[in-house]
Amino acid sequence: MKKLSLTILLITLSFLHVCFASSAVFAGGPVYKERETSINELKKSGFDTLIIWTIHIHKDGSLNINEEFPIIENGNYIGDNDYPNFRRDVASLKKGNSHIKRIEFGLSAAGSPTYHNIKVLLKCKKSQDCDIKKNILYRNFMALKKAFPDVDALNNDDESELDLQSSVKFHRMLAYIGFKSTIVPYSDPDYWNQLIKKVNAKYPNALDRIYLQGYSGGSGNSPCEWNFGLPVSLGLSSNTSSVRNVYGTISKSKLKCPSVTKGGFMWLYDNFENSSLPKDYALAINTALNVKTQR
Repeated sequence: MKKLSLTILLITLSFLHVCFASSAVFAGGPVYKERETSINELKKSGFDTLIIWTIHIHKDGSLNINEEFPIIENGNYIGDNDYPNFRRDVASLKKGNSHIKRIEFGLSAAGSPTYHNIKVLLKCKKSQDCDIKKNILYRNFMALKKAFPDVDALNNDDESELDLQSSVKFHRMLAYIGFKSTIVPYSDPDYWNQLIKKVNAKYPNALDRIYLQGYSGGSGNSPCEWNFGLPVSLGLSSNTSSVRNVYGTISKSKLKCPSVTKGGFMWLYDNFENSSLPKDYALAINTALNVKTQR
């Protein structure tokens, strides 16, 4: 009865006001392992943004999804060898009866050497080595863009390296290729603010969203304290936040700093796939942001 009454409340509130906002969800293995159910469920859930979790960069510059299967090596897409439907499924996410308008690839993770490898791979020993177009990272991310033209952005989850010089260079390279960048921090706001400024100074609005972790190490974070000129989405985890908690937390943040809190996201679809929760969480976020969910 409580769940029913909450759902009625959220649906009622969702028609009160319409404004720009974003509801996002991070999703890992189910996107390619349980594609028969996950792709359609994600499209119909009500989330407008999907972040596919996550790409790791190896020492040689190759790209791997979740250390489960390689997708790019030596400037070529090889993901079909393990998951031949992956590219087609990603391309289908924005098509047909889908709420999804934006797709991102996660990049790195806690404990990943990805950004250390970026730092090493972008280091120039000689002036002739500084041509970014000759770098293996440039070649591999060009191949990624060619393989996934519908992917809009790379989601930066650097949780250890935090090297400003190489990260700026790398994300400017992504902008040149045609990718947006986003960040998903939980601490070190000064570092992330500098990254935003330096990337966008060269390519305006290339880094265009902040997904602020409000769980685990980021518990207690407030978008109001991350006012760096970009829309902030507050993230919560299904491990610690019920649908009611999500609605309450994001709506409070929206009321406290409406000009900054422009979205919300859920971590992690893998933990609540193939259930009513994808729609329930999406509706909670959209309603908290006063967004009318399109049906």
